[in-house]
Amino acid sequence: MVSKTQQAMKEEEGKSVLLSMVSKSVILHGNKAAYTIFDPNGQQHRSEIAMQSHGHSVTVPRMSLLTPYDLDLMLRIFRAERIKQ
Repeated sequence: MVSKTQQAMKEEEGKSVLLSMVSKSVILHGNKAAYTIFDPNGQQHRSEIAMQSHGHSVTVPRMSLLTPYDLDLMLRIFRAERIKQ
């Protein structure tokens, strides 16, 4: 039995301009994606592609990570240097 939510989603997917330009794939589990290819003769072939890992990292400058203790210490040092002058 199809719920009202699933039915509404299917109806809206049918109206989508973006989904009409791309193909939809569902990956159930594992480390491969399987899809069907139709050759020029109309023959259907199953093909698999292995999924790859993807990583991302960002380097953050050290001074942007200040704890309240570090900020207080830095302000005390600046005040002490100002007094010496």
